[in-house]
Amino acid sequence: MNFRRPAAAAAILATAALGLAACSSDTSSDPSASTSASTDTAAATAATVAALETVTWTDGSDGVPVLTFDDGGTYAFTATGAVLNKDGDGEAIADGTGVSVSYVIYDVPSASSASDSASASASPSASASASASATSTEPALYYSTYDDNYTELLTVSSSALDPVLYDILNGAHVGAQVLYGTIDSSTGDSLIMAVTVEKTTPLRATGTSIEPLAGLPTVTLADNGAPTIDMSTATSEPTDLVVQTLIQGDGAAVAEGQTLTVQYTGWLWDGTQFDSSWDRGYASSFTLSADSLIQGWVDGLTGVQVGSQVMLIVPPDLAYGSDGSGTTIPADATLVFVIDVLDAQ
Repeated sequence: MNFRRPAAAAAILATAALGLAACSSDTSSDPSASTSASTDTAAATAATVAALETVTWTDGSDGVPVLTFDDGGTYAFTATGAVLNKDGDGEAIADGTGVSVSYVIYDVPSASSASDSASASASPSASASASASATSTEPALYYSTYDDNYTELLTVSSSALDPVLYDILNGAHVGAQVLYGTIDSSTGDSLIMAVTVEKTTPLRATGTSIEPLAGLPTVTLADNGAPTIDMSTATSEPTDLVVQTLIQGDGAAVAEGQTLTVQYTGWLWDGTQFDSSWDRGYASSFTLSADSLIQGWVDGLTGVQVGSQVMLIVPPDLAYGSDGSGTTIPADATLVFVIDVLDAQ
């Protein structure tokens, strides 16, 4: 699937958690090295936290956070860190809860990326002020979910989030404001996120179970809601789009052009799984349009109520056709999806 944002918050935070885990495992065979690495990481995290504590968070008139940075502050991070700027007064956030968050991201160029930018922009006619701007390492607004009237779903669990963020959110309340510092692994830049918890959101479809029509694949749900599929009950491969509701939600009907948050798994008609948000550990968000998705998803999800789970059987002409997709979806493949529609904005 083609997603509309270059770096979703869930992906940033999950990647940070994986990075920390990798660092710890590298030195596990040497107790002294492990202790030293742990001490170094703790010191680096403390330095990030200290830097975040110098940031001033102001709520703008439009509700969008505005961050002000200390003139003498150092925002070049070598480890992640998080600070609870202010707790909320809403529902308590427990382990395993889904939360919808809004956020802004400020980018702090590393010395090397600022230097690269300056070199790229240099010209005989360039002014001194332009050169100074190009080499600046001051924080600058990079992205805002508020521009798209968009929230993103996070799973508050130690496996899905960076531990430093998990420790802050677990036990906080809806409305909480969190400052999170991390590093962009591709550029070396430091990133400062101002995250606001807007609401709790179910992590799986909720509603009334619907008995599917005979002759379709059989879906079984794990305790956490992740689906598996048995293709042996399917009598024939459809040539038209099949939309089978498995759980009927009671939310608003989805409209084309909205931003959806979903959990999903996809299989080839032979039962081979090729994609799953459940395996990644966090839900996915995308715009319900043919510019972002295969036509079978647009046709099949339009009108579905939030909270529902649906099975889509998508024929090749509404999927990837004779081209296929990468190494996982061959040409002329019929695809089967089980999709939990969690939110629509």
